[in-house]
Amino acid sequence: MRKHKLGWTLAALALVGLGLAGCGDDGGDGGDTGQPTEATPTGATPTGGATGVAECVVGDWRTSGVEAGTGGEPASINVGGGGDVAVTIGADGATTVDFAGMEPVSFDGEIAGVSVAGDLSYGGSASGTVRTDPGVTSGAWEPVDSADWSGVTLTVNLTEPVTGTPLDQVPIGDAVEQADQVTGEVIDIEPVLGTGSFECDGDTLVLRPTAGDTGLTWTLVTAQ
Repeated sequence: MRKHKLGWTLAALALVGLGLAGCGDDGGDGGDTGQPTEATPTGATPTGGATGVAECVVGDWRTSGVEAGTGGEPASINVGGGGDVAVTIGADGATTVDFAGMEPVSFDGEIAGVSVAGDLSYGGSASGTVRTDPGVTSGAWEPVDSADWSGVTLTVNLTEPVTGTPLDQVPIGDAVEQADQVTGEVIDIEPVLGTGSFECDGDTLVLRPTAGDTGLTWTLVTAQ
């Protein structure tokens, strides 16, 4: 499974935007197969069995936002936004992620000394199964088998260094392919359902990337 490095991800999208500005956007004709994207777990495996999650993560949630900061050369990017993604988690770990009402994730910073800014948003919905240790309020967050990303799209709007929409509701698998042509396989393709860690605190659930990786931290609150 790929490591999800957000700074490089956004750098990739900005660079793809620059490349596509000269050749036009084909609307994502990247050969999407309509098949689920593999999400093979890596890292520490919870000891609570193949399926099932801690009681505190079960329920209906919505994201209140994302946080991330990356630094160093050649990219230094900050992000915000990302609220109102609907997430439902069952006691067996079955999870759906609905991006229909998502607030865009804004980003700004520098890549190799060049200012970049814009926003990105996902569309559609994804489904999969996650697992955690039982009876805990924090620990490893692992996908089980494969998640279905075939209905998820990605839109990227740039305001710097150019203005435009290099990716407009492109199937997420196609977006990965386009960005990978510039930077290699580093784009984050598993929001919420990727490998990482979780922490429950009352009506709040925080999902973080794996320690040592940069990436989005999603904060979820109990849906009203």
